Amino acid sequence: KNKINIIAPTNWIADCARKSILFKENYISVIPTPIDLKKWSPIDKKYAKKIVNLPLDKNIILFGAIGGINDKRKGGDLLIKTLSILKSIQLKNNLNNFEVVVFGENSSKVNMIHNIKTHFIGKLYDDVALRLYYSAADLFILPSRKDNLPGTGIESLACGTPIAAFNVGGIPDIVDHNINGILVEPFDCDQMANEIS
Repeated sequence: KNKINIIAPTNWIADCARKSILFKENYISVIPTPIDLKKWSPIDKKYAKKIVNLPLDKNIILFGAIGGINDKRKGGDLLIKTLSILKSIQLKNNLNNFEVVVFGENSSKVNMIHNIKTHFIGKLYDDVALRLYYSAADLFILPSRKDNLPGTGIESLACGTPIAAFNVGGIPDIVDHNINGILVEPFDCDQMANEIS
C-alpha cells in the first residue's frame, strides 16, 4: 500500500505504468538508459568500411539481433519484406547501390536476401568491432514489433548512423523523425522501403 518511486527507461514504459492498476498511484519518472560516448562514437566511414571489408561504393544497411533475421520480435521477417520492396524500388530506378549486413546470426548457407548481397557476420562479442560496423553503415534498420529502448539503436546513433524504425514502444524516445532517422507507421513495410529509398 505504500507508494513507491517507479523509474522507467522510456516514456512508453512510464505510460504503461501510469495505466497499470498496480502502479498508477505511484510517482513515475523517466530516466533514459545512458551510453558511454567515449566508447560509442563515430569512426570515419571509409576507414571503417575498409577495416570490416565492405564496399566503399555501396550504401550499407545494418541490422542486428541475437537471432538475426530469425528473431520475430526484432522484426527479422519485416526486414526481409522491407528489403524485397526496397530492391523493387531500386530496380525501377536502375539502381543497385546497397548491401545488407546482419550481425547476431552466422549463415554460411545464405549470402543473399531476395537477391540482395548480404553479409552475415555472426555474433559480435567485441564492442570495437561493433562500433566499426555501426560506423561503416549508412543506415541501421530497426524493424522491431515491440521494443523498450534497444541498445543497438542507441549505439548506432552514438556512432553517427541514422535509424529506420517502426514507431513502436520506446523507439520514439531515441529517433526524431527526419532528424536522426525515420519513424514509420507500425509494420508498414512499403512505407519503410520508400522512406529508406
